[in-house]
Amino acid sequence: MKEELLLFADYNVILVNWSKGSKAVYHQAVANIRVVGAQLAHLINTMIESFRMNASDFHIIGHSLGSHTAGYAGERVAGLGRIS
Repeated sequence: MKEELLLFADYNVILVNWSKGSKAVYHQAVANIRVVGAQLAHLINTMIESFRMNASDFHIIGHSLGSHTAGYAGERVAGLGRIS
């Protein structure tokens, strides 16, 4: 998906590799998404504050449990642009 986004426009893309957290038994992986979502939100909020970026310019894309991770991150980023 990253390659397709970059072909479409000159975006900045950040990939989140949570493979170690997702390899656990399902109920533990589900619990881990809250932590990963909080960490992602912290990264985004730090970028917003440090580089004077706009939260509305961020778009978080997630698949399967990653979509829930995106939702948890979105709860912690005021004015987040989009989640899909």
